[in-house]
Order: sequence, then structure tokens, then C-alpha cells
Amino acid sequence: YDIKELAPGPGGSTPEIMIVAPPPMQDDVKEWKSIFAGAPEKSRLLALEFEVLADSLELHFFDAGSVVSCSEADGFHIDAEAHRLLGTALARAVDAIGWSRST
Repeated sequence: YDIKELAPGPGGSTPEIMIVAPPPMQDDVKEWKSIFAGAPEKSRLLALEFEVLADSLELHFFDAGSVVSCSEADGFHIDAEAHRLLGTALARAVDAIGWSRST
């Protein structure tokens, strides 16, 4: 199925969709190394893969890694300041598309 067809946008229009790539993981994922074996390397490839996907589906794309980095605390989450920065950057990206924050 086509996600654009699931729920209409304002006035029944095709909704705008944005794919957001997460920031790459840190190399040191602390005590999570066994669970995330190989994940830091793969995470560095996600933005490009998501961008290609978004482009092929004519969707919007945002690379969170262009604004924030994962915290060194565990290597894969973002901290409070990064959340603030990411939220601000995403709001700007949404405004640039022309989405209304009230809809």
C-alpha cells in the first residue's frame, strides 16, 4: 500500500510526509556492545539510504545527524539539549515546506 493514500491531508489533499534519518550512533555504545554489534557502522549509512528512499517516493527528507549527535552517555540516544536543537531544526524544516503547526 501507499502511505500517501492512508489518510488525506488538509482538504483531502495528498499529505506531506517527511522521513527523518536518526543521527549516527557513537562508536562506543558502552555496555550495549554485544546487542549493537556492527550497528554504529550501519547507522552511518542510514541517512543516505533514507534520503534515496524519500527521493524515490517524492517525500521530504531531514537528516537529524546534520544537526545533532548521539550522546556519549550511551552512544545511541540524544540528550536534552540535542532534543531541543533537533526540535527547532525540524520546526524550521516543516515551516519551509509550508505545513501549518496547527494542522
